[in-house]
Amino acid sequence: MCGISALISFGHFDVAPYIHPMNDLIRHRGPDDEGYILFLQKDRDKIILGGEDSPSSVYQSDLPFTPTGPIKEWPKLPCRIAMGHRRLSILDLSPAGHQPMISPNGQYALI
Repeated sequence: MCGISALISFGHFDVAPYIHPMNDLIRHRGPDDEGYILFLQKDRDKIILGGEDSPSSVYQSDLPFTPTGPIKEWPKLPCRIAMGHRRLSILDLSPAGHQPMISPNGQYALI
């Protein structure tokens, strides 16, 4: 079964010290992939990241929710909301099952 983690901040926080370890604590829920979405402080910018357990095929896909890179490369990003996902691949082993997912127009995010 997959697992999710989330943080909401009314100020700002550096995401790596919090969301990444939170997601690691639930690794047993999904060791096959991990993904993150960070909603930054300014504007409505969002960044999608992967993790150490994300297969290389996830970073090479052309889907609208392809991760920019691993979360460890983005250690200090002030953001207001951070969400993490752990994936247990049972049926769909392709990058199309990577989460978080973003709608093609970028308006909606799903984890």
